[in-house]
Amino acid sequence: MYTGPDIVTDGLLIALDAGSERSYSGSGTSVSNIIDNSAYTLTNGLVKVSDKSGTWDFDGVDDYLQGPTNSFGTLSGYTIAFWCRRDAESRMYIGTSNNYFYWYGDHSWKYRTGGSNGEYYYPKSVSIPAGTWGYYVATYDGTNTKIYRQSVYEGAKSTTGTVDFDATAFRFGWFSAGSSFSFNGLGGNIYLYNRALTQEEITQNYNAQKSRFL
Repeated sequence: MYTGPDIVTDGLLIALDAGSERSYSGSGTSVSNIIDNSAYTLTNGLVKVSDKSGTWDFDGVDDYLQGPTNSFGTLSGYTIAFWCRRDAESRMYIGTSNNYFYWYGDHSWKYRTGGSNGEYYYPKSVSIPAGTWGYYVATYDGTNTKIYRQSVYEGAKSTTGTVDFDATAFRFGWFSAGSSFSFNGLGGNIYLYNRALTQEEITQNYNAQKSRFL
């Protein structure tokens, strides 16, 4: 059971936190998903640093956090949420081994629903500058893909169909199709839910953690 900050836990599938001993002991290369203890691997020298009570420091060259092949099945909705501080633009913090899902810089969310690929170049109310911590959330409810930044709703793109997370693995900090988009900066907490969180739930999660990252 998740016992971290007062975040929403209903539907939580992945919870990774460099600052939690339940997720990372502080030594070695194995990181545990707090929800089911599945192992993620610090790869090519990715290290934990003391910033913000524990974050991962990505070098922008070749290091990343590698997850196992997921067995979450076919979902009718999801939420992917994370904290990061990008120190270079046009990089990818979150992606999957089949490249169906990724977050590109502060510009777009790539997704696959109903067997079709799409990419949402979302509007932004204000810019989150490089070197600044941001809280990024993408949700899908079977009808729309929605984007939130710093808990602020930015917009939605219509899309339908289920999502299959069974045949892919999450990879944080490195684009599976090539290293030219390797993330440069710091990475904080990462969460995946099997449903679309509401605006109220996203705000709750943001408020529960913002004192640590902002």
